[in-house]
Parts: sequence; structure tokens; C-alpha cells
Amino acid sequence: NNSLSLICHTETPTFYQTLAGVTHLTEKEVLELEKRFWVLAGKSLSHRIDISILTPLVSPPLPPYLLQGFFQAFDENQDGHLDFKELSCGVSAACRGPEMERQKFCFKIFDRDRDGFLSSSEVDLMLEAMVQISEQTRLEVVSTNTKTNTVNTTTQGTKLTDNQLREKVDAEKPLVLNGKDKISLEEFLVWTVDSSLAKEFAVMLFQLCHVVLGLRPATRKDEGEIVRGWLD
Repeated sequence: NNSLSLICHTETPTFYQTLAGVTHLTEKEVLELEKRFWVLAGKSLSHRIDISILTPLVSPPLPPYLLQGFFQAFDENQDGHLDFKELSCGVSAACRGPEMERQKFCFKIFDRDRDGFLSSSEVDLMLEAMVQISEQTRLEVVSTNTKTNTVNTTTQGTKLTDNQLREKVDAEKPLVLNGKDKISLEEFLVWTVDSSLAKEFAVMLFQLCHVVLGLRPATRKDEGEIVRGWLD
């Protein structure tokens, strides 16, 4: 039968196509992300991304006590370095796909011991970071001068004192723990649905991954929001 052939003419997917297939990124976005990866990796003697490379780029806005959790959320095999696949999968989880997936990535940042739960102390640190980031947004006012086509950022109000920060954390904490001494991922996701603090943190992370890690905005609207948010 001349119609039969032992040769498979189906092309094998490239590495970039495969990575795009298991993430929410397009093949073009994967290619662009790789360029940024090698820029960052080139700053390290090991030619891999470690926490010392990311620290000055992401803090601020991330508080210093969240740096290890942020890095671990990307570092799936926990070898202390990020390879390109880990960077791509982490950026995809933090910035693409449904809101719930983005919040799952946030959970990994706060789950410092990686046991699948947020303890009372972990919830404390999470809320402290969220309140601080929310306050940064509240204090900054961005105005645009249409004549000179410039954007000006000014500060209004006063920063929270340590006591005021503690009060806000203590007020929100019972809503998170709901009478328990720790919460699971599922319970965390339920809390995030109506939490402005959780949503603002996810937005900050979205901006961070685009500006620092080199992800290209999916739309012009996203690009404008990222630029305005980062100027804050």
C-alpha cells in the first residue's frame, strides 16, 4: 500500500514551543524572557540566577523579609538557583492565567517552610507586607501633564507608625485564620476573593515580573497600568 509510510513527518516541538505549551506564555514571550534570563545570569559567576542577583532588583518594593520566600516560589527544585524553565513557569504563574493561579503563587511566597500551610507567624508576615504595599499605593499620587507629556509622582498623607501597622495586621488576622492556628492553600484562596490587600499584592507582583524579569505586557492596557503602577 503506497499510502502507508514508516516515516513520521510530524515536526518535533522546539524547546520554546514545549515551554509555551506548559505555561500561559506564547512562544514569542518565552523567547523574549530568555534574553532577560541570560542578562541576569550573566551577572553571576555561576551563570545562573541566585538570590543575590534578584535582591537589589525586587527590594523595594518587596520587603526584605519576603525575599527568600519570593525566590523559593520560583526555585522549584530548591537548589538555590533559577534555571530558565523555573523562571518561565514562575513568571507565568504570577502574571498569566486566572486570578486564582496568581494567588496560588503568592501563597508559595508566604509559605516559608513549604509545608502547604500558613502558620500564625507566616500570616503575620504576609499581612505586614500586604499592608505596607497597600500603604505605598495610598500615599502616592500620580498626575499627568498633557502639555509637557510628563508624569509626576507626589506623596500625600503620612506613613503608618509601627503601632498603626500592628493594629491593621491584628484587625485583619482573625479574618484570615478564622479561629485556626494555620490555614491551607484552599482557605487562603477563599480569603483572597474579597481581600483588597491580597489583590493589591498580586498587582504589585504582576508589575514586578514585567519590569524586572522582562515579561512583555500582553496588551497595551496592561502596559499602561504597569508603567503607572511602577512609577508609584
